[in-house]
Amino acid sequence: MRPLADYPGVWECPRHDLYATIVSEDVAETLDRGDAYTMHDGRPGVVVRHGDERGGGVILYYRAEG
Repeated sequence: MRPLADYPGVWECPRHDLYATIVSEDVAETLDRGDAYTMHDGRPGVVVRHGDERGGGVILYYRAEG
């Protein structure tokens, strides 16, 4: 993954069409795989999974809907 230009705190994986950001534990607990998630650029997205705890939160992986 690499940082996404113009979106601080967001990383992208072009190979897998995934994005990641850090969310609070409270937010992560409300989201499950397949749930709707508004992407960094405002488009509709879908939660892929949660990751490890990092930087005071939890890594959330998501992708564009569709």
